[in-house]
Amino acid sequence: HKKLTGKKESLDYEVARTKKWKKIYNKEKRKNITIKKAKKIRINRCVKAGFPRNLCPAIIQGAKQARRMRWAFNPSMAWIVKHESGFRPCVRNGGVIDCNYTGDRAYGLFQFLGSTWAGVGCRITSNPVVQTRCGIRYIKRRYHSPAGAVAFWQSHNWY
Repeated sequence: HKKLTGKKESLDYEVARTKKWKKIYNKEKRKNITIKKAKKIRINRCVKAGFPRNLCPAIIQGAKQARRMRWAFNPSMAWIVKHESGFRPCVRNGGVIDCNYTGDRAYGLFQFLGSTWAGVGCRITSNPVVQTRCGIRYIKRRYHSPAGAVAFWQSHNWY
């Protein structure tokens, strides 16, 4: 066996190095647990607002991309999506499910017409994250808030 000679080869150095990396590992582990708890809390808030649990991650991500995170937890947003599409991102006008639709009829969570998609700078898609981002843009530009969109919808039966 080779005899330990230098500082980097000493047992004390190895013990100190192991402790250092263990401390870093535990810090990262605590950080990941905190992130998971925060994600769970956000999903629960989204569900409490009225969105289905399976759709919440997409709603939250789309709202985050649109820089309107609070809207993912807004009951008025859930109300609009429920009344427009029944929370189905692939539904087109008339209740037909078609995840490959590219026509001009109302489509998606927010039931946008082809011209509406283009008006908010989006292409028609079945992706609920993109649909949410575009839906938030539309509501913000036209009604300023989800509550404004609901009020208009209730008085006109469309928005």
